[in-house]
Amino acid sequence: FSSLEQMQNLNTTMTNIYNYQTTNTLVSNAALIGKTVTALDSDGNTVTGKINAVGLSSDGKSALFSVVDSKNKTTVIEASNIIAVAQS
Repeated sequence: FSSLEQMQNLNTTMTNIYNYQTTNTLVSNAALIGKTVTALDSDGNTVTGKINAVGLSSDGKSALFSVVDSKNKTTVIEASNIIAVAQS
């Protein structure tokens, strides 16, 4: 292999690992759909509601959850801002 080929192969391998981790994160987080959580919104307010969707931030670094409260208001919460998950 030339150095260029080795770098290209390494880049492809790293991309595949990143894609696998992203998929794995989404699948793991999907298990929280339907669960009731308490979390902090982007303003620091406490939100309690059920998760109805999961996704990733635009940079792909943060898991995001769509939380619907008792008044049917939807708030997007970062995974790191979840305080508690209710046991069901």
